[in-house]
Formats: sequence, C-alpha cells, structure tokens
Amino acid sequence: MNLRNPLAVNPDPSEQMLDVRRAVAGDAHAFERVYRSTVPRIHALARRMAGEEAAEDLTQEVYLRAW
Repeated sequence: MNLRNPLAVNPDPSEQMLDVRRAVAGDAHAFERVYRSTVPRIHALARRMAGEEAAEDLTQEVYLRAW
C-alpha cells in the first residue's frame, strides 16, 4: 500500500493479495485498489465473452457481487 496515496494501485502480486484480504475484511480503499488493478482485464474478458453491448453491465455485476 502506498501511504501517500491509499488508492494507488500496487502491481506487486503479494501486495495485491494483501489488498484482496483487506477488501474481504471490509477495507474500502483496498477494494478500490483491487478494482483499479483488475477492471481492465475483467472488462476485456466480458467484452470477448458477451460483446461490447453487455460488457459494461457484466463488469459492474462482477464487482457488485465481489463487494
């Protein structure tokens, strides 16, 4: 976690796992970091699987369920 900016995305996999654990425990800043670091890949997957029209809604649904 970046102490100067608690929402900064950290590409280090061990830090990402810590963020996932913190997000599961209810840390909103950690959830936002997880979101920011994964949303491009999730959206790209949704677009490939369901098309451009549905990708945004599917991406949103993924994170709503995760939260």
